[in-house]
Amino acid sequence: MKHELIGKKVEIKYHNKTFRGEVVDETKNTICLKSKNQKKKVLKNAAQILFDGKKIDGNTIKKRPQDRIKSC
Repeated sequence: MKHELIGKKVEIKYHNKTFRGEVVDETKNTICLKSKNQKKKVLKNAAQILFDGKKIDGNTIKKRPQDRIKSC
């Protein structure tokens, strides 16, 4: 995946929970969402990420954002 996630509106399915919001930070293993007045940090390895009509398995983007964008 060659897209930057920070700033995108996403929906993340994590185990049996669904989180919606804007990605405000991303590390190798986590995505940090902001929705309304709270922030939520979610592990990528157990997440399904939906944005722009695309569904992505968190394991496929389990890299540092800058390394992931360069490698594609």
